Amino acid sequence: MFEIERGKITQLNELENGKCPIVSAYGEKQGIQFFGNIEPKYENCITASMNGSGTGYFSYHEDKFEANSDCGVLLPKFKLNKYIGLFLVTIANMSAYRYTYGRKLTINRLENVTNKLPSNEKFPDWDYMENFIKNLQYSDLI
Repeated sequence: MFEIERGKITQLNELENGKCPIVSAYGEKQGIQFFGNIEPKYENCITASMNGSGTGYFSYHEDKFEANSDCGVLLPKFKLNKYIGLFLVTIANMSAYRYTYGRKLTINRLENVTNKLPSNEKFPDWDYMENFIKNLQYSDLI
């Protein structure tokens, strides 16, 4: 479902401050650790922390960002929107316990992860996932 690559930034301390969110292995604030003066490469995709105490933490990013080398970037091979992205990272984060500092999340492990998703016949039910998250957001308003 995804093409997976690793972020390319290796030295955050060599970047000047700027406006581009840099996603790292940091496990809070959607993995954003720094705002650098660099052109963003990614948007509308999922990241996975592959190092440190946040190993196995997944996050959806609607807006443009760049990633460091401790971060896996999951580029969808299907039409992804924020609702489906939020559904998928919720499912993925439920299995984050599998990855600890001694058993880091690697690209090979990430490529072999299997999560059960709602489906209609043989394919994921994207409409169900989208509507499920929309209904959660709506129910918070009332």
